[in-house]
Amino acid sequence: MAVAAAVACAVGVALWRHREDESGVYLALLLFALTVWSGAYAAGYARADLAGKLLASRVAYVGVGLTPVLWTVFAASYGRQVRLTRGRVLAVAAPLVVTAAATWVSPAVPLMWAAVRLEATATGVYFAPVYGPLFWLHAVYSYLLLLVGSVLFAATVVSTTGTHRAQAAGLLCVVAVPWLANATYLGGLFPPGFDPTPLAFVVSGLLIAAMRLNYRLLDASPATRGVARDAAVEGMDDPVFVLREDGTVTDCNPAGAAVAGSTRRELLGRPLADALPDLHEVVTAPVDADHERPAYVRSTDGGDRVYDARVSRFSRGGLVGGRIVTLRDVTERRRHERRLSVLNRVLRHDLRNDINVVVGYTELLDPVADDAADLRPVERIRERAEGMLTLTEKVREVEATLDTGEKPLGVVELGGVLRDVASAARADFPEATVELDAPDSLPVRGIEFLDSVFDNLVENAIEHHDGDHPHVRVTARQADGCAEVTVTDDGPGLPESERRALACDRESQLEHASGFGLWLVTWLVEESDGDIRFDTDDGTTVTVRLPAADGGSGSRSGSGRG
Repeated sequence: MAVAAAVACAVGVALWRHREDESGVYLALLLFALTVWSGAYAAGYARADLAGKLLASRVAYVGVGLTPVLWTVFAASYGRQVRLTRGRVLAVAAPLVVTAAATWVSPAVPLMWAAVRLEATATGVYFAPVYGPLFWLHAVYSYLLLLVGSVLFAATVVSTTGTHRAQAAGLLCVVAVPWLANATYLGGLFPPGFDPTPLAFVVSGLLIAAMRLNYRLLDASPATRGVARDAAVEGMDDPVFVLREDGTVTDCNPAGAAVAGSTRRELLGRPLADALPDLHEVVTAPVDADHERPAYVRSTDGGDRVYDARVSRFSRGGLVGGRIVTLRDVTERRRHERRLSVLNRVLRHDLRNDINVVVGYTELLDPVADDAADLRPVERIRERAEGMLTLTEKVREVEATLDTGEKPLGVVELGGVLRDVASAARADFPEATVELDAPDSLPVRGIEFLDSVFDNLVENAIEHHDGDHPHVRVTARQADGCAEVTVTDDGPGLPESERRALACDRESQLEHASGFGLWLVTWLVEESDGDIRFDTDDGTTVTVRLPAADGGSGSRSGSGRG
C-alpha cells in the first residue's frame, strides 16, 4: 500500500506543474487524494490496535471522499462539456465532505459506522466496522459521480479526434482499474480485510505517467484548446453566432450581440429570425458546403450595414449540430467599390468623347496633307486614338466580367499578337532594332489584354535604353504545355524603382510613371494563369509563360528586323 501512495504522490507532483491549466489542477489534486487514501490505508495495516486502525480509517476517508469529486470535476474541466463554477464544485463535494466528517463521530453517532471492531484472520488483524446507513448512501453517491465522470470522458472520446480522443479513452481505463477493484472488494470477492483498491491505483498512476509521456496529457487538452478559442472569438471584431438547426441562437460573441442591439444574455435562446430577420433569410438558405454571401443588416442606429456572411455547418459525433455564422463588415469596401465603378464609367465616357474629337480632327487634316510624308504622322495619331477607343471598350467588357467573379479567359493567338507588337514598335521607334522569332500560330489561354503585356515590355525596353540604337529580341516557343515568350534587351537593366514596385506588388504615386507598366504586365500575366520572371544580368530578360490552348502548335517563322 505504501508503494501505491508513493506512485500516486510522484505522479501528482509531476502533474502539479500544469496547475495553470484548470484540468491539470484537478488531476493533480486527484492524485494527492489517492495518496492520502493509499497512505492512510498502509498506515492502518502497520497498526495492530483498534485506536490506530480507527484513526487511519478516518484519515483514509478524507481521500476516499475527495476522489470521486475530483474525478468528476476533472472530467468536466478536461472536455469542457459542463461549465464549472466554485458553487457547483462545492455542491458536488458537500455530501462526501459530510460522510468524511461522519467517520470522526462514529460509532458514537452511528451514521457511517454503527460499531467498530477488530477481526483476526490468517493474514493478520483487520479493521471490521459495522456499516451504518450513511455508508451505503456514500457508496451509491460515489459510484454515481464515477459514472458521471466516465460519461463525460466517453462524450469527449466521441466528439474529438486524434490525441484528445486517445487521452480521453486512456483516462477511462485509468479510472476503470481501481473502481473495478473496489467493486469486487465490496462484493466480497477478496479475503476479509484486504482491499485491493489502493494497489489498483498503482496501475492507474503508471497509466497516467505513460499518457503524460506518449499522448502529451494536459499539454494539449481540449480544455486548453477551448479556452484559447473562446478568448479568440470573444476578442474578434467580427460578429459570430452559433445556431441550432432550427435557427435558435445558442451562443454569440460581444460583437454579435452588438449587431443585434441586444445583450448576450437576452440574445441566447432567441430565434435568429426574431433578432436579425434580414440575416436569418441569408444564413438559412440551403447550401451544400461552407459559403459566403452578402447580408444587408439594419444596425441599431438605423443605418444599413453590409456584411459578408460565412455560414459553416458543424456536428459533433452525430450528437449535436448546427451552423456557425461569421460576419465581416464590408460596408466601407462596398461603398468604395461603388464610387470607383462610377468614377471608372465617368472617366471612360469622357475619355471616349475626347478621343473621338482627336479622331475627328485627324480626318480634317487629311485633305490638307501635301504628300505621304505629311500624312504619315496623321495616320499614326489616328491609329493610336482608335486603339485607345478599342481599349476603353475592352476595359468595359472586362470590368463587367470581373463583376461576375470569373476570369475573362479565352483563346488568344499569341503569334499574331507578337507580330503586331513588333510592327508597332518598329514604327514608333525607328531608331530601335526589334527582332521577332515566333511560330506562325501559337494559341494560348489568357485575357484579352495580352497585347498590352508585350507592348509594355518592348516599349519599356526601348525607352529605358541608355544608347542611341536599342536592340530588343522577342522569342516565343511552345514547351511543356505552355507558351514561353522572352523579351531581351541590351540596355542597363531594370531600374531600381520598377524592381521596388514589382517587389511591393503595389504602385505609389512616386513610382507610377516608371513602374506602373511592369506592374500592370505582372497583373495581366497572373490573371491569365501565367507566370513572369525578370532577370537583369547584361541587360534585362523578361520571361513570360502562359498556358497553351488545346491543339496549339505551329511552324516557326523567320526573324524580322527593324
